[in-house]
Amino acid sequence: MDVKFENPFEFQLDILESDNHIPSLKVCVRILVEQFQHKHQYEGCFWVECAVWDSFLHALHSPSADAVSLHDMSENFAISIKNTEKGLALEWRSAKKDVGAKRQIATNFISFIDGEVLEEIRQQFDNFPTWW
Repeated sequence: MDVKFENPFEFQLDILESDNHIPSLKVCVRILVEQFQHKHQYEGCFWVECAVWDSFLHALHSPSADAVSLHDMSENFAISIKNTEKGLALEWRSAKKDVGAKRQIATNFISFIDGEVLEEIRQQFDNFPTWW
């Protein structure tokens, strides 16, 4: 079971396991952004609450100015789509600190997308079988 799309960046989300105690999913996400002569690659695994997944799926069907994001339980990773003055925007951010905050990493990506790209992303999430 996975979610994949290619535009505006390569995105793949795979489910590793689920937990019924706090309805949630452990997912692994891979993102590859290529722009000009640069590549940025992200790989990470984390837990997402099923209720957050459902809210994000609902937001994909009616994006508003209030961004709803698919984010992990620690809010170190988030992907969102919102309606802005410039049009639809897809944003991905991740930030992580080690213990003591001696090492920190942060990424922020934003791309304005059209209805066709939104539809492709929406279909990928709609086609994902939910069992909760």
